[in-house]
Amino acid sequence: LVSCVVSNNVQTSGNTHVLGISGKVLRNCLLADNRNTGAANGGYAGTLGEGARLENCTVIGNPNGVQVACCSVTNSVVVGAEGLDWDVAYLRGASHCYFSLQKANPHEGEEACLRGGNPKFIANPASPEERYLPRISSPLVDAGLTLPGMAEATDIRGSSRVKYGAVDIGAYEVFGNLGTLVVFR
Repeated sequence: LVSCVVSNNVQTSGNTHVLGISGKVLRNCLLADNRNTGAANGGYAGTLGEGARLENCTVIGNPNGVQVACCSVTNSVVVGAEGLDWDVAYLRGASHCYFSLQKANPHEGEEACLRGGNPKFIANPASPEERYLPRISSPLVDAGLTLPGMAEATDIRGSSRVKYGAVDIGAYEVFGNLGTLVVFR
């Protein structure tokens, strides 16, 4: 799945999930505000299973969390809702990611990930999806890993993935007003 939005879905019966993915790549996707109200134990909003890969995704605001089992995560934002974080006990590698909760020990294979703090999303978005767009002052900006093929790649909105020489973490690439240059002679 590339440049998709999975949001505001509700699962109302049993222990199934809104989203279940194994063996696939999600790239530049927003998984937000999905919930499971039907499970007696408050089942997960989604499950990313064996062989799944997240690249430049933003996963946020899913009240029941998203279970991760045996998948890899690169350049992605993972923010737990209502104090929950992912069940990431079986994560198979995380590189250049942002996790909302501070954990005592990094996950096996974790490299250059940010933990805790404020991701600094914009305050007044133009659309509901853009409420998870980082501000220019966000620690997510220019903190990602440039993967093969990114020179021509785009973000979830179709904007160039590499801006100002580096990749941002998450589904959105930030571009903003860098100011005005005035030259007097």
